[in-house]
Amino acid sequence: MKRREFVFAGVTAAGTAACALSVVQTATLPAVPDRAHERPWFAVIFDERFAPAHAFAQAAAWRGHKVFGYDGDLTAVWQREIEPHWSRRAGALAGMSTAPGLFCLEQLAAQHWLRVVTRSEQRAGAGAPLISWVIA
Repeated sequence: MKRREFVFAGVTAAGTAACALSVVQTATLPAVPDRAHERPWFAVIFDERFAPAHAFAQAAAWRGHKVFGYDGDLTAVWQREIEPHWSRRAGALAGMSTAPGLFCLEQLAAQHWLRVVTRSEQRAGAGAPLISWVIA
């Protein structure tokens, strides 16, 4: 990855995070039970293997959100952080991951009556595309 591509990917990820924050907090989605989409985010997760995901997480941390990274396997973050919060209906989750990671979270979210409310694909060089998303 060239320096220019890296910088562009970081700026794009930070911009996406800022846009995602404003979109999620103002969205009106009556199909979501208990108006869960209006709850604040309890955390932001990101795939540590990708530089744009790091930039996304830094932007979220700068805005005061709890940030949790994972290295491609969501199991530990799911058991330690996400599932306990979703069991208490404690808020939305945002993140940046690969498509398989998001698919896994979508399936787990459905068990808690949650769904993906925003999704945006991010191209970061020649690698696999990353997806920034919010589940509420």
